[in-house]
Amino acid sequence: MKENPRPEHRETSAVEEEKPTTGGQEPKKVAMSIWRPEDFYVPEDISAE
Repeated sequence: MKENPRPEHRETSAVEEEKPTTGGQEPKKVAMSIWRPEDFYVPEDISAE
């Protein structure tokens, strides 16, 4: 019974990866660029100065 919910969670991850591949790779790539660590480091560096 405990092994049932485990594989189910893994299937959800695969479905999420298939959704963007169906025709949403562009928006996903853009979001990755916005969530880049460099973007967060820039404002932090200015504050540290």
